[in-house]
Amino acid sequence: GTKKTFRLAITGGLGILIWVAPALGKSWRGITPLRSTRADVERLLGAPEPGTQALYRDKEDVVRVTYAKIQCDYGWRVQPNTVISLTIQPKVPLKLIDLKLNEKRFEKRRDLSLENVYYYLSETEGINYTVDSPAGVVTSIEYYPMKRDRRLKCALKPKPKGRTLASIS
Repeated sequence: GTKKTFRLAITGGLGILIWVAPALGKSWRGITPLRSTRADVERLLGAPEPGTQALYRDKEDVVRVTYAKIQCDYGWRVQPNTVISLTIQPKVPLKLIDLKLNEKRFEKRRDLSLENVYYYLSETEGINYTVDSPAGVVTSIEYYPMKRDRRLKCALKPKPKGRTLASIS
C-alpha cells in the first residue's frame, strides 16, 4: 500500500543523498569551493581581519579565502563572492601521519625552491597538503575546485581571427 511506497521513496531518496554527497567536493568545516559564499564563511569565522578582505583567524587556524569578484573570475562560472579556494594554516602543528592519508590517492611533489617542502595533492578531490618533510608537519591545507567541477569552467574566449589579405591577381 501507500506505506510501502512511502518507505521506498524515503529509502530511495536517502540513497540519492548518499550517492550525491561525494560530488560536493572536499570541504573545510562545511565551506566548499565553488559552492560556499562569503556569507557562509563569515557566518562561520566572523568578519575578515581588519585591513584585509579575505583573511580570517580563529583559535585553531589562519584562513585565507579567494573569492570570485565577477562571473568567470579565476575561470569559474560562479556568482561574485563565491569561494574559489581556501588555504588553512593550522596554528597547532598538524602531523602528516595523523591525517592517515591514503598516499596512493595523492601525487607527491617536491617544492622546486624549498628543499624540505613537499606537496601531497589530489586534483580529483581538490586538496593540497603542504608538508615540512623532516618534521612531518602539515604547514597548510588548500581546498580548491575538484576535477569533476570542470563543468563550471568558463568557456575560453575564441581568439580573434587574423585578417587575411585578398590575393591580387
